[in-house]
Amino acid sequence: MADQNEDAVRKRVIAHMNADHQDSLIRYLRHQHDLDESTASNARLIDINPKQVILVASNKCYTLPMSPPMASLKESRERLIAMDEEARKALGLPPADGGHNGQVANGAAKEPSRTSTLVKRYVPPSGFHLVVFLACLATFTVFSRQEHVRPGSPLYDRALKHVPAFAEFCQRIQLWVFSAMLVIHTTEASFMGFGRLRKYGVTIGSPLWLTWVGSCFIEGFGSFQRLDQLVKREKEVKENHSH
Repeated sequence: MADQNEDAVRKRVIAHMNADHQDSLIRYLRHQHDLDESTASNARLIDINPKQVILVASNKCYTLPMSPPMASLKESRERLIAMDEEARKALGLPPADGGHNGQVANGAAKEPSRTSTLVKRYVPPSGFHLVVFLACLATFTVFSRQEHVRPGSPLYDRALKHVPAFAEFCQRIQLWVFSAMLVIHTTEASFMGFGRLRKYGVTIGSPLWLTWVGSCFIEGFGSFQRLDQLVKREKEVKENHSH
């Protein structure tokens, strides 16, 4: 009976960590095995026992020893939290905000609260943000090359040839517009990727990170507004669950 209970706890811990705390698994590997964020980004827990934790990332297995060994898997919640706190400190990351509050190591598990990673999805532009996104994308495309606003291009032959003064104006400012947009939007995307998203636990180089950063590079400020709104909603949900 004891072995059956231990196996049930093991399965529950594995399912919970993979579903709700993958960010912790990534930190374990970054800290204990010195993996970069990209290599560790698909980390999964495949086994846990009183002596060790076994993870897989990028098709390779990694063992994390439990020192000292646990008496049983009922201690796993506290030990996994401690491992995460140690990893956060070593990596220079802020402490967790209570995302491990849910019980993970016994049969009478409470509904786990969400992970401390507040941003788990991308919010696409809509409404006015979508208009700005499309306008910026069109501007980037048109002004990326001088040939786009010269005779022979589809845009010139279908539209700009009817307004030659405007076409000449676009040709004169093409390099300045594109250069300014490139500098400004690259700066914004860098701040988004290495500042805001990192603050909210989004792994650098992950598909979610690339989506947010790419969107920010195109549209700029609107992506920051949607990110702030998403974080605000997630915090409200967590606060409601805590009451």
